[in-house]
This record gives sequence, C-alpha cells and structure tokens, in this order.
Amino acid sequence: MFILIALGLLVSLEAIGQVVWMKTDSFTFRDKIVDSEWSEWAEWVPSDIDVRLDFTSDEIIIYSPEVQTYDILYYEYLDEKNEDKGYILHCLDSDQLICILHYVAVKHEPGVDARIYVFYDDIEFCYNLYYN
Repeated sequence: MFILIALGLLVSLEAIGQVVWMKTDSFTFRDKIVDSEWSEWAEWVPSDIDVRLDFTSDEIIIYSPEVQTYDILYYEYLDEKNEDKGYILHCLDSDQLICILHYVAVKHEPGVDARIYVFYDDIEFCYNLYYN
C-alpha cells in the first residue's frame, strides 16, 4: 500500500492535468517561541476539510474556514532516512508570503494516506490526509 501511495505522489506531481482531492482527518500546529525554539505540537484536532492538490496550475488549496491557497513556485523530492517519501514544495501563499509545504506519504498509520506540513517562520501546521 505504501509503495502505491509513494508512486502516486511521484506520478501526481509529474502528470500534466493532475488534480487530486483529499480530506483532512485532523490537524495540529506549533508556534515559534524564540529563535530556533518551538513549542510542542498541539493535540490533534478532528477536522473534515477538503484539500485540492492541483498540479496543472501548480496550486494547493486547503478549504479551511479561512481558505488557504498556495502557489507552487518549485518543488524537490523528499526522501528522509525515516522512509517518509514525498515532496518539498516552495510556495507563495495568498498574502504573498513565502512558505514551505511538505507533502508526505504516511506509511504506518491506518486511515492516514498522507500529510501536508505548512512551514512559516513563526508557525507550523500539519494536516492528516486521506483519499476520498
């Protein structure tokens, strides 16, 4: 199953005209305290949010109560030693702020197919995703 998800991540970014719809199961966040020190991740909050990964227009949209739109400037393959596979997406949000998203296949958690991490200088979000 993990190989299929990882292959889907690879194909999805490279396929022309590819639009992938996912749903969130839950999300969490953490804040920067000072310099390079971060708070602990908050408790997971249940959620049911649509996420649109549109690789035709290089855009990711998270339909939270305040819609989050990210224009993909460029991306690189993520291959961590802990076997997370996916992409590092360098983005510009709707407020014209630079941010980095990690789109990662999840291997060992039933009900979670992938995660999107959203990294800013002062706050980070993480969404558990599944295919709907």
